[in-house]
Amino acid sequence: MNQTEKTYLREFGIAMVAYTVVLVGVLTLLPFLAASPWRFLLVLVPIIPIGYGIRSFVRYLDGLDELQRRIQLAGVTFAAAITGLLTFSYGLLEIVGLPSLSWVWVLPILILSWGLGVALARQKYQ
Repeated sequence: MNQTEKTYLREFGIAMVAYTVVLVGVLTLLPFLAASPWRFLLVLVPIIPIGYGIRSFVRYLDGLDELQRRIQLAGVTFAAAITGLLTFSYGLLEIVGLPSLSWVWVLPILILSWGLGVALARQKYQ
């Protein structure tokens, strides 16, 4: 593991631990502010550590060589296609009666399909 990967894992790990702690805190406090207009700001607080996680990933990408960047591009392309296909398909299924799903599922679908896309792209170059 090179220094770029170590730095990324450390920074991203700290951001995700912070996200988890903040999310638990927000979900604990939210019932006490159910009627308050502050609930709108409170519920968005977990976005802050997510932003740091994204920043760490962008810094990681900047430190990659050309092949690794190509693999990441293939992964994100795959993720965009899969996420678009799944969300669009489910949107059509909602028209015929399936229950609406929350938008909160789009990012996890994108991240999981990105990971799958990166794994498939890596196989191509082995």
